[in-house]
Amino acid sequence: MSNTYTWNVVDCEHIIATGMITDLYYIINAEDPDSTYTSSIYRSMRLDPADLDTMIPYDSVTEADTITWLQASLGEERIATTYQTLDNRLVEMKTPTTGSGKPWSIKTNEEESDGGSV
Repeated sequence: MSNTYTWNVVDCEHIIATGMITDLYYIINAEDPDSTYTSSIYRSMRLDPADLDTMIPYDSVTEADTITWLQASLGEERIATTYQTLDNRLVEMKTPTTGSGKPWSIKTNEEESDGGSV
């Protein structure tokens, strides 16, 4: 099975006088098949100006409309690259190759019980 990707538009900037949406802010979430790990990318995109005569009125635009616009603007190659980035993050979560922390702050059970002396 492969990872699942979900697109969510979190905000739209628009021109008040015309209702034309100019910018979209969105999140793409990836989830592994076991629903154990998730990763996401937050981005924004400026849209090409719409034709005022044929554009969807602002109050009639749906999230599905905006996702269609985003995906068309990004193109298949950029979407595939984004999915690959998310996939790589999920792999790193499942099988980490790096870590973080301070070695001097790691205490063994023995050190904790005797006040930290070695």
